[in-house]
Amino acid sequence: VMGIETTVQDTSLTILSSDPNWDFDGDMEFTSGGLTIEDGDTTGTYTYSGNQLILTDDNGDSETATAVVTSTSLTVTLEETEVNGDANNNSTMVTKMVLNCTRK
Repeated sequence: VMGIETTVQDTSLTILSSDPNWDFDGDMEFTSGGLTIEDGDTTGTYTYSGNQLILTDDNGDSETATAVVTSTSLTVTLEETEVNGDANNNSTMVTKMVLNCTRK
């Protein structure tokens, strides 16, 4: 007799820009011409339509996020699902990151 075991784990972590674990140093800029600039260096391009933000880095790798833009803020939600294993034994990990940004 085969059984199924299901385990669910939910973890939430908040990191502020003042935290030593913060991985984003400096400012990020989205130009009207579709470029992304970090600390004065062009790092890629972006397109924004509806609520979809597509970021493409200098290597051509793209990432799609849900984004909400107002006159003073940008909220970006990145979500990734990773499945490991085979049909009989697998695990699924869902990572969701929300970036709350303030316009300068």
